[in-house]
Amino acid sequence: MSNLQRNLRPVRTWAGFLLLVPILIAADTRPVNAQPRKAPPYTIEEVREFFTPVWSVVSLEYVDLFVADRNRAHPAGIQRLVTFLDETIELFPDPRALREELRRRKIRYYFCLSAKEVHLLGGMDAEGAAVLTERAVVTRWLPHEHELVHILVDIVARTNGRQTEPVLQEGLASALGGRRSLAPAALLHEGEVVLSRRQVQPDRLWTYRDFHFYAESGPSYAAAGRLVQFLLATRGMERFLTLYNLLSATDEVLAKRPEAAVMTQIHGVYGQPWRELRDEFQRWRKENPTRWITPAPQPSRLPDLIVGDNGRRMLLWRQDDASLVIQLDGQGRLPEANVTWGDALPPEYRSRLDERTGATDQRRFGLRISPESVAVYDFALDVALARDDEMSSQGRGMPGAITLRLDPKLLVQMPPLEDPLMRAAPSFQR
Repeated sequence: MSNLQRNLRPVRTWAGFLLLVPILIAADTRPVNAQPRKAPPYTIEEVREFFTPVWSVVSLEYVDLFVADRNRAHPAGIQRLVTFLDETIELFPDPRALREELRRRKIRYYFCLSAKEVHLLGGMDAEGAAVLTERAVVTRWLPHEHELVHILVDIVARTNGRQTEPVLQEGLASALGGRRSLAPAALLHEGEVVLSRRQVQPDRLWTYRDFHFYAESGPSYAAAGRLVQFLLATRGMERFLTLYNLLSATDEVLAKRPEAAVMTQIHGVYGQPWRELRDEFQRWRKENPTRWITPAPQPSRLPDLIVGDNGRRMLLWRQDDASLVIQLDGQGRLPEANVTWGDALPPEYRSRLDERTGATDQRRFGLRISPESVAVYDFALDVALARDDEMSSQGRGMPGAITLRLDPKLLVQMPPLEDPLMRAAPSFQR
């Protein structure tokens, strides 16, 4: 029996939960990025074992989901967790064996309410973390696809909790799982933007030190995701996992590993030097665009739908290629609006994106147009499905209007804006 169990066994109820409040408060009252404090008197494993019995548990095929507040666990998030695992498992070389292993020992997923709870249960100052040695995810997101990828690849590559070069580890998780409030497509487009602007150089991603130099300002995850997307599309998962394994090591070894050692392994696995791969990567990027929201000319025919209020109009055209052209006409004012549609969210549910986007109407999907960016959100999953920070300037035709095209790959993820059966009549918000 652990020290924590022995000390608090008589009060394993809500009273016991209250005894943990001082520990929770002491765990971290500083900004999320601050350095960790002195170790607490109980181990992380002991705190988690005691803390979570008062949580709800949802048992899924590959996951035991621990939920602090059922109102925050939207059914769409739980369903996406199941779907994401099903889809991602199939990307690995032996999906049947991976499924059997996950049935034998499930992922323990702790859906927390705050960064303080993540710190307490996961032992890290972060919004979410994969605890590889325990096959656990501790996070504020549902689903946190990025961290789930870390768990899956650790099982498949049999690295047993060891790290590898972050360009591979974080790049794979970013390419398949996005990062925080950005779905994979949105994050990969961000990666393309930072590479195009030369904010990140592909040559400067391969070592632990270089990757974390860029990571301080965020773009290395997105750029690494774009690079790994290329490696998977052109060389496949098996060779990628071979390189992943060959470069796995302790943090101490990774921090000191010279670039030449990494280049040697790349040449050995892919049969060509990095400079040739890099040049091919540059050509591949041009042939495989990432933009799902693009500027568009106004179609010459009448729109299929016109919605308007307070002097503003939104015009929609369904195109033959299944894309959607939208024009927001601010009648001489800046074209700025939140447009929400789809199923209503439960009254008790509150998306974490509401404050960032300005949305107040609780519907599943939202299109946010502002002078800074255009984005499409899924409020049930708390993610931007697509975002473009250049659209507002590029998409303006007449003063006070913006015309844009939504890609079919984006549209298939949501109900049509004009479908009244899905309660999709768009709602304008200032």
